[in-house]
Amino acid sequence: MDGKSVEEIFAPLPARTRKRSEEIQSNLETTPPELAIVWTQCYLTLIKELDTKIETLMKRVHPCVARQM
Repeated sequence: MDGKSVEEIFAPLPARTRKRSEEIQSNLETTPPELAIVWTQCYLTLIKELDTKIETLMKRVHPCVARQM
């Protein structure tokens, strides 16, 4: 992955994903095929995007819930 170490790849990910990094690493082959690398990059990008959207939604929902209390 562009010569990055596993730690460098997982560093920018959300904490809950980093907590599973050992599990994810153990499931990867020692020398994954190029397609597996591409899919892994896609999945990690998707996780980042979903986390961002969840955070945005939570920021919008929180004030609504707070007003109803």
